[in-house]
Amino acid sequence: MGMGDESSDSGDTRPDLSQPVHIEDVPRGRFRLDVSDLELPQALTEMLDERPLPGEGAESGDQFGKYILLERMAEGGMAEVWRAHGPEGRCVVKRVREDLRDRADVMTMFGDEIRLAMRLDHPHVVRALGTGQIDGTEFLALEHLEGSNLALFARQKLGWQTVVAIAIDVARALAYVHPLGVIHRDVCPENVLVTPTGAKLLDFGIARYDDRDHQTRLGELKGRLDRMAPEQRRGEAIDGRADLYALGRTIEAALDPAGERPSSLSRLIARLTAEDRADRPQSAAEVERLLAAVVAEPPVAPTLELLASDLVISSDSAEGALTQVAPPPAAVAAPSRKIAIIAIALAAAVIVAGALVVLEIL
Repeated sequence: MGMGDESSDSGDTRPDLSQPVHIEDVPRGRFRLDVSDLELPQALTEMLDERPLPGEGAESGDQFGKYILLERMAEGGMAEVWRAHGPEGRCVVKRVREDLRDRADVMTMFGDEIRLAMRLDHPHVVRALGTGQIDGTEFLALEHLEGSNLALFARQKLGWQTVVAIAIDVARALAYVHPLGVIHRDVCPENVLVTPTGAKLLDFGIARYDDRDHQTRLGELKGRLDRMAPEQRRGEAIDGRADLYALGRTIEAALDPAGERPSSLSRLIARLTAEDRADRPQSAAEVERLLAAVVAEPPVAPTLELLASDLVISSDSAEGALTQVAPPPAAVAAPSRKIAIIAIALAAAVIVAGALVVLEIL
C-alpha cells in the first residue's frame, strides 16, 4: 500500500485496524489552526438558501428501533441516510436501501463500512456514534452536524483562501487514514462537509483497506470517473496518491473559475492532478504543508472583509436546521494568522448558514 513516506517496505508499523484507532495514536503534522484570539466577522448575516428536500415517500416520525427517523436526507446507489433522533440525541442514521438488503455483496460492503467508521477518530472525519441491527437491518449512526457539503457551499463562488482552508482540513483527514492502510477512493466536493469547526471527510463506503471482507478485484472500478486518478481508471493497483489526485480535482471544482488565485496554488493543483503519480506530492502530510505555504505566500493577506464578501449568502434557510451532537474537538495550533482568519470566517459563514447536510452515498 506504500505511498512515499507514509508506508515502509521494511515492516508494517501501522495500527491494527481490528482495534479502535484514536487520533492521539497517530503522529500529528506541524500545521494547526488557532482562532481563539479572533472575533467573528459581523458582515456574514444572511443565510444559505440551498436546502435539500426530504426523499419522496419519507414519513416523518417513523420508528426504527430506538431511533425516530425524522427526514430522509439522501438516497444513493447502496444506502439511504436519515436525519434522526435517538439515545445520542440528534444524529444521522445510515442503512442499506430496502430493495438491496437481500444482496450479500451489498450487505458485506456496508458491514465493512461500519467496521471502519467505528474505528476512526479524527476531528476532520465524520464521527460514528454507534451501530447495531434492528429488525434484521444493520445501521450506522453518525454525528449530526450543522453545515453543507462543499458542492453546495462552492456555489457561492468562494475565494481561493476559503477553498485552501477547506482543502487543508481534507489533507489532514487523509494524512490520518493513509498510514492506517485506508484509501478513501471517493474524495469529491459531495463528500466534504463544511461545518463551523472546519471541514470533515465523510462516506468511506467504498474505501479500500486491508482487512475488509469485500475486496475490489483488480480492474474493477470504484469511485467517480471525473475525480478518479488515471491509474485508478485503468484498473491498476492504487495507493493514497489516488486520493491526492481526487483532492486536486476537488480543489479545482470548488474554486471560482473567474476568480483570482496565486500561481503557487495553480502549480500545486497541476502537481496533484499529474498523470504520473510519481510526479504528485507523495503524502497527504506533504500536501498539507504545501497548502499552508500557499496561504503564507501571497503579498496581500486575506481579511475578514474580503472573506465576508466571498461568503455573503441569501436568507431562506430553515431556522435551526441542524444541530451538532457533540462538542467539537479542541482547536489546534496555527501555521499563521492568515489561515486562522480564513478558518474563523469560514466557521462564521457555516454557523450563519444552518444548511441541511446532503450525504450522497454511492
